[in-house]
Amino acid sequence: MSRRHETGDTLVEVLLAIVILSIIIVGAISLMTFGITQTQTSVEHTQVRLQINAQSNILQYLRDDYVNHGRSVATAPAALWQNIITNYTLGTTPTDKTDDGCVVQGAKPFYLAQNAAFAVTINNFNAGIKPATSAIPGQGLWLEAYKATASGPEYIDFVIRGCWQPTGSGPRQQEATVVRLYDGN
Repeated sequence: MSRRHETGDTLVEVLLAIVILSIIIVGAISLMTFGITQTQTSVEHTQVRLQINAQSNILQYLRDDYVNHGRSVATAPAALWQNIITNYTLGTTPTDKTDDGCVVQGAKPFYLAQNAAFAVTINNFNAGIKPATSAIPGQGLWLEAYKATASGPEYIDFVIRGCWQPTGSGPRQQEATVVRLYDGN
């Protein structure tokens, strides 16, 4: 038998097959990259939410200790609560809302730190410090305290904000929550 009469794939058919395969591969890689980015963003939001919850829990602990000790500063946590009330609390919640939650709204931003021995300290937040890829207390995570001005029970609204640049590219990410605690006075 002569091989002259056998038909094979033409150059055009081979190139078309390679183009289709390339489109499928690029599409699959793009979908995987998108999925990984979404997963990373979710992880970052979860980590920041945990940091915000930790700040909230420390605040509640300080306030509870203050109230449980007869509203005196007999203990270190009660003294810290009194320090927050005296030195870090503003008179009103700001009304000039901006779309960028990464801007310090209050004049006295701070954060709470806890060491290995569970001792808590109050630290001033430097608004100029912005984290590269995370929001941890002191670097992209801060608190603002606003005292109630209306009549009724006295409370303090703590706005806990987190702001960070996500891994990879994309707009700055932000998380915020408000914790209302009655100051015990």
